[in-house]
Amino acid sequence: MITIHDVAARAGVSKYTVSAVLGGRDARIRIASSTRARVLEAVKELDYHPNAIARSLKSQKSGAVGFYSPGHLDFALDFSGALLEGMQKGCESQGLNLLVLCNRSAESLEMLYSSMVDGRIDALVIYSIPSDRLLSRLIETALPCITVADAYSGLPSVVVDDAGGAQMLAEHLWQRGHRKILYRDTCLSVTSAQRRREAFYLASERLGMQLHSIEINDTLSMNHVHLPLLLQGLKECSAVCCWNDLAAYDTMAHAREIGLQVPEDIAVTGFDGLNYAALMLTGLTTISAPWQEAAETAVQLLCASLQGAPLPAETVLPVRFLQGSTS
Repeated sequence: MITIHDVAARAGVSKYTVSAVLGGRDARIRIASSTRARVLEAVKELDYHPNAIARSLKSQKSGAVGFYSPGHLDFALDFSGALLEGMQKGCESQGLNLLVLCNRSAESLEMLYSSMVDGRIDALVIYSIPSDRLLSRLIETALPCITVADAYSGLPSVVVDDAGGAQMLAEHLWQRGHRKILYRDTCLSVTSAQRRREAFYLASERLGMQLHSIEINDTLSMNHVHLPLLLQGLKECSAVCCWNDLAAYDTMAHAREIGLQVPEDIAVTGFDGLNYAALMLTGLTTISAPWQEAAETAVQLLCASLQGAPLPAETVLPVRFLQGSTS
């Protein structure tokens, strides 16, 4: 195994000079350009790779940012994929590594928590749910943490303008002449859903629209209780505003099953602006949310905090209305 001593011997310098050249941080040591060139040439000839563990012990930094979400993350889905891509871009721009941490079983909670706070990562981006038992523990830890997509009390967050987007949708449907609206909500008690719901309700009331709502636990498979309520709402209303895009695609599928045409018989809108290719039978009217930018911003804020900058309690990114053919 090639060591720093081998590099020093090849270059004809001390190991401290090699360390200063490779570390590039100690301004008190002035290295001549010719000496620096000899060291770098020796590193190349010997194919030397500094020991990352030893360097992290000296600097007290691992050079890695963690990304945590409970359960299994399917990065083939556009939402998870956008978060991951944003995290990767953020880490690359800062010269950091990315470590993905997922909780697959209750038994692994303690091990997972230990891997977050044992020094292998310098900071953590979180995408989670309120029932996650690790959230309260992460609030108490000294590890710099930030949530993305949803805000949680006690943790800084990067979110999108959920309320502003929902208001845009309400105003769009009103302008299209819809006065009886079905709002397809979720049972998840996440702040993104809560803010969209409250803003849409307030805008509908202000505009004088009649609003009906239904909470559905799973956007992909409804039970015998939820489905009849959805179908009844589709028959009684002229438009459906869904809390996210997946719910909108699912709603359109059920509308077609009972002979309703979109948008001739029923208008449908979503929220997220993600390109679910397998479901894209038509262009969806929706709100485009910058999820990749949100994840990248979270990394940038964490890196700034590691340099002493305070983490803002909440960073809100703007959204855009996208006119599709479903409304």
